[in-house]
Amino acid sequence: MARSRNLKPGYFKNADLAALGERAQLLFAGLWTLADREGRLKGDPRWIRVECLPYAPIGDSDVDAMLGALSEG
Repeated sequence: MARSRNLKPGYFKNADLAALGERAQLLFAGLWTLADREGRLKGDPRWIRVECLPYAPIGDSDVDAMLGALSEG
């Protein structure tokens, strides 16, 4: 069963998230679409990159770095 996920207006004004860059912001939103109801998802940067940023010219290590930066915030 699919569930709806919504971005709140404050998402676009979050200074901490904006400081990480546009790709990290997009990745952050993409993670919501992958996580289950408890917020769990596979911890595989390659899978996450393919699911969230399939056409971005970035590598798995870039996604891993962005995931690290997001988890610190």
